[in-house]
Amino acid sequence: MRFADSLLEIPCDARNLLGIEGSAVYAHLASQSPPASQEAVTTQQIPVKPEVKQKKECIKRKTDEMTDVATKRLRTDQPDLEGPEHVVLQLVSLRAVPQIATPSLGRASAGSLLVPNRPRPSRRHLFSANKTAVLPITDRSVRAMASKSLALLTRRHFSSIRPHIYPGTRLPHAKYGGRHTVTMLPGDGIGPEMMEHIKRIFSFAHFPVDFETVELNSKDLNATSLEFALMACERNGIAIKGNIETKFDHPDFISRNVEIRRRLDLYANILHCVSIPTVPTRHKGIDIVLIRENTEGEYSGLEHETIKGVIESIKLVTRRNIERIARYTFEFAAANNRKKVTAVHKANIQKLGDGLFLQVARDMAKAEYPYIEFEAMIVDNASMQLVSRPQQFDIMLMPNLYGNIISNIACGLVGGPGLVSGINVGDKYALFETGTRNTGTALAGKNVANPTAFIRAAVDMLRYLGLDADAHRLSDALFATLTEQCLHTADIGGSEKTSTLIDSIIDNLATTPKEAEAH
Repeated sequence: MRFADSLLEIPCDARNLLGIEGSAVYAHLASQSPPASQEAVTTQQIPVKPEVKQKKECIKRKTDEMTDVATKRLRTDQPDLEGPEHVVLQLVSLRAVPQIATPSLGRASAGSLLVPNRPRPSRRHLFSANKTAVLPITDRSVRAMASKSLALLTRRHFSSIRPHIYPGTRLPHAKYGGRHTVTMLPGDGIGPEMMEHIKRIFSFAHFPVDFETVELNSKDLNATSLEFALMACERNGIAIKGNIETKFDHPDFISRNVEIRRRLDLYANILHCVSIPTVPTRHKGIDIVLIRENTEGEYSGLEHETIKGVIESIKLVTRRNIERIARYTFEFAAANNRKKVTAVHKANIQKLGDGLFLQVARDMAKAEYPYIEFEAMIVDNASMQLVSRPQQFDIMLMPNLYGNIISNIACGLVGGPGLVSGINVGDKYALFETGTRNTGTALAGKNVANPTAFIRAAVDMLRYLGLDADAHRLSDALFATLTEQCLHTADIGGSEKTSTLIDSIIDNLATTPKEAEAH
């Protein structure tokens, strides 16, 4: 089969991702393709105006030049295209499309193609270069070409810093006129002011996202506001939120955060804890993904007082939920070329509950994912190992409560609660927030809180929506502020105000397109 014939088999929704010049290439190939029937076809020849013909030739020539440049860049250090392990190569020229089968799992995203065992480069938004992983767009000039002429054909999406594939999710339905609608839940503490900063950044950068703000906080004890928030999340399919404080002095007050995750069935919570060079920490080179079961365990909320002074708190675990979080973790590891999964448990004491968790994870690793190294570690030992030698961990799979504790430890190792974003995903919906779910009430209104975690959550959200070029712009602007300009808030050893960092990010966003064109 000729390349033109193979390209013509691309579905219509994938062809729409090619862009104006990519569509011109598609139209050109379609015109060169032979008719389905080999019989002679008589058509009336319509004369083409010279200026139209000249314009088409100019578009074709420019497109060919750009794809030649991109292909030439990709041929350098080209890996062998065999083997079961894959990583993502985001820049793929049109000419490279038929050479490798593209995956069908997942959802549409920004031009990625599976190639095996490709080492990632050392760039400022990748901070750890000691492992193989997803290869991001690493040059602004190539990124500019990609947005104009490279095919966006596969169905994948990514997170911030080190792009990751998140299996089994899909684009939300709320998209009108090329713009996405996202539910915004400001929450308590520093949440409202951070959401205003995000709105300001998105408005300045002209990202195609509209926010539907729903007020939901700990001051409103009425269940109606929670129902409105859940309806908005279900309608839009995606949300970004600040943390909602859970009151201790109201025994009947159910945590709004837990209820949202449970009602939307956001069963997987994912944190990517990675070292940032300019942030002073005890350990360097940390690159850990923490995946936590998000809907049951000790967070089931099943407590009662049997007799006065005797409380029973039920830890509910089910094989179904253990299997799906374990499978999600192994699929995540396989898709992102991660080598090892560590299951954290307390099966030596909780022999039934954690015993089931350990058994399911171990059996699944042995039967379905033998090419991924699997180890089990008791939670108290895992905590000690994490603070003493964190580089030994790659992916950590944890039940709900252990995941909450371990995640906060890991965030502290890379600089604190202000740096790490958290992703909550299910089969239908996604919610983005800070990794430690810290309210920051003491910092509210003082213009001193670190906005990095919220900005990274916004980057994750853009990637989830398939707006990878916009996500790259925002991620580059953020990490230029942190690593090149070294603007830090007080929590990571600096003295800058929140507004100073936001202004710097906006200034970097303003210069990004010019730099891309200059290259």
